[in-house]
Amino acid sequence: MLDQTKAYDRIHPEYLCKVLNRFGFPNKFIKCIHDLFFGNSISVNVNGSLSDSIQQLRGLRQGDSISPILFNLAIEPFLLSILHNEIIDGYCLKARRSNSDLQLTAPRPVKLLAYANDILIFINPKEEFLELQERLKVYNGASNSQINYSKSVAFPLAGGNTFNNRELKELIIHNGLRWFDSQSLGYIKYLGYPIWFTNDQRTIFYKETIRKLENSINIHSQRQLSVYGRAHIANTLILSKLWHFLRITSLPKSFYNKVSSIVYQFVTHNLFPRIARTTLEQPKNKGGVSLLNVEVQQKIFQFRYINPLLLNCRQRIPDFLYKMLIFTLQSSFDAPLHVIPLIFKHSRLYGNMKGLHPLIPMFSALGSCPRLPTENDLTISSQTSLLIPFKDICEEDPQEKFKFSKFLQAQKAYHFFEHDFLSNGIQFKSRQHCGSPNIPQKIKNAVLTGNLIFKPYFASLLSAEQQDLELDNEEHPTEPNINFDPFIQQMSYEDINITALKNRQLKTMFSFNSNSQITNISHNNWEAFISSPMHHIPRNVWYRLLHKKLSTRANLHRIIPAKVDDDYCQLCKLPETEQHMLFTCIQKQDLWNAAFKKYLSNPKDPNFYNL
Repeated sequence: MLDQTKAYDRIHPEYLCKVLNRFGFPNKFIKCIHDLFFGNSISVNVNGSLSDSIQQLRGLRQGDSISPILFNLAIEPFLLSILHNEIIDGYCLKARRSNSDLQLTAPRPVKLLAYANDILIFINPKEEFLELQERLKVYNGASNSQINYSKSVAFPLAGGNTFNNRELKELIIHNGLRWFDSQSLGYIKYLGYPIWFTNDQRTIFYKETIRKLENSINIHSQRQLSVYGRAHIANTLILSKLWHFLRITSLPKSFYNKVSSIVYQFVTHNLFPRIARTTLEQPKNKGGVSLLNVEVQQKIFQFRYINPLLLNCRQRIPDFLYKMLIFTLQSSFDAPLHVIPLIFKHSRLYGNMKGLHPLIPMFSALGSCPRLPTENDLTISSQTSLLIPFKDICEEDPQEKFKFSKFLQAQKAYHFFEHDFLSNGIQFKSRQHCGSPNIPQKIKNAVLTGNLIFKPYFASLLSAEQQDLELDNEEHPTEPNINFDPFIQQMSYEDINITALKNRQLKTMFSFNSNSQITNISHNNWEAFISSPMHHIPRNVWYRLLHKKLSTRANLHRIIPAKVDDDYCQLCKLPETEQHMLFTCIQKQDLWNAAFKKYLSNPKDPNFYNL
């Protein structure tokens, strides 16, 4: 990762003009850009007083709307010198499974990633690093750029401290670059995404992120806000800091629990009894405050990649990323088609992805998607069925009459079955054609005894083996192409396929108890309550009252019986419910009438009954 010293400020005007000319911009346009950026003077406003003017002789003004485009054009010659360089090969994904017969074509090597002045370059041999230095020397001399080697970082993709190219490592360190591997402290970032190799490094990021959230919460905790205001602050100013890296970063369950806990405590500050978090996460018109759930949001983010992969629509994400995702899914799970590990969970059991892999959130999102109860009506081709993991073609049995060994769980249907061209169905493989000759007979026996039941779409194809095989071949349809669309269409919510859902619908789909009625108050009345002008203190009281979460003796006795030994009102000795506490207790009537009139709305006012 290369860090440039004052990248925008060091752009030389003559270099920029020559680059623009090389790209074919008209001379008048180039002169206009030159005069706008370099033919002017600058004064600094210091407490209302302007300093002496300073001539701007170089650099692009940060904050100017056209500066990012000009910088991209200025750095493009350097990037092209790397991309077109025959010495620098870049990084190429490789299939790791040595025991697989799957033939895959790896996508083109990636030589660099660049976003503005954040550049990541992939090199391996010593010669590639020396060539990179030469390209940097030429670029620096032409553009006036300067690399800050003390802030630039080199790291092995595998992360291990046993980097096999020791000569390259020593050369990198000798040139002043920071070296980061599994033995290093902390973590590094690229474009805001954390990079680590060990659990200890991940824990440092985990704790640092939590500490930043707590500091942010402490700042806003001093503000006097209603529960609605606190939820809005949590969504927009606190949790929003997580959304960027959670798109591709996988973290342990404890991280999400900790974030949820500190945000929940912030929103329910000074509220006791507290309102359940699942209630607060409900939409406002259902009695909640629309508090965001971190895990739900991360699942929603995954559809940026899920939809293109399921729809085979590469236009939605960069082409090179689309190809890399497909190759990674195929090679990691020994799948001829990338949709197989996305659709069938058992195809992911024994893949190469270990630990908290960046694709884990994607699989978690897919696993949480509901499926239509019409799987029995699916119609697929026999060749499609043979690619399905063996355990996924079997009905789930809570009693586990048939024991699936680890070996069986890792197998596909084609390991034990084959296409029958006469019946256009499938049949068991013969002993001589099966790599595990005893297993097909074991499966047959389990099916005959009822200990193993195939799913209807597979059983219907297998039953074709018993059909009359004397029929003319023309009566058997031609084998259709392999197509997993029927399984994708099964993944639907409210009769809408998941690939067509909007973010709001995805949130509802992933949220727990999203359709449950938490109060007997209608949507319209909740909306009227929210839109009513009201101070934050009475709004909190009313909100707690509507959810029956006021600090009445009845509630306190139920929650902390050791401290509140009964549920009787201390003044009239009747059970103190919300109704009794606020309205029917004669001893408190004058007090509450004054309070209602000043803070909560007068009980005799018609608006009071509307609330």
